[in-house]
Amino acid sequence: MIDEMLDTQQAMSYLGVKRTRLYKYVQQGKIKIYKSKSNAKLSYFKKIELDELRGFVEAQEIHQPRADEMADLLTAVAISENEKANGVRITQTDIKKMIAEMVAEHRVKQQQISA
Repeated sequence: MIDEMLDTQQAMSYLGVKRTRLYKYVQQGKIKIYKSKSNAKLSYFKKIELDELRGFVEAQEIHQPRADEMADLLTAVAISENEKANGVRITQTDIKKMIAEMVAEHRVKQQQISA
C-alpha cells in the first residue's frame, strides 16, 4: 500500500491550519515532514499521519469538559468512593451512567432557567 502524500498547501487546507501551526506540529513531533528527493524545497506529509493528528486534535476539542460537567464528574467519583467504602461494587459503566444522568439533569435545569 502506498501512503497518500499531501504537499504543504494541501496539508494546511486538510487540517484547517496556517503554515506556522503546521510546522509547530512538526516541531512538537506530532507529525513528520518528508522532503522531496528531487527538490529540497518541497515538503510532503502523509495523509494517514494527518488523519491521526486530526483525530487527536478533535478529541482534545471534544473532551474539554465545562466547569459544571467537571462538578458532575467529581460528584460521581465521590458517590463511587462512598459506595465502595460501604462495600458496594461500582463499575466504570455505572460511573459513566451516573455522569450522563447528572449532565442531562444539569442541561435540563439550564434550559428551564433560560426559557
